[in-house]
Amino acid sequence: MQKGYYFDNGELIDPDSIELSELCNNCRKNNDGNEKIPCNLNRIDQMRKIKSGNKFRCYTFESRMN
Repeated sequence: MQKGYYFDNGELIDPDSIELSELCNNCRKNNDGNEKIPCNLNRIDQMRKIKSGNKFRCYTFESRMN
């Protein structure tokens, strides 16, 4: 088994396909190595919903502006 992220059906996720939303680009946690895995898992969890037109949501967002 390869290292990486997988969908529930066992399909390997291409790391380059994990898009950063505008919200992520403005988040203080975006470049924090300790937050990389939880942030990626949140984005992966919403990938298919976003492609269907739903808005990305993150309940742990922390603005860089503060």
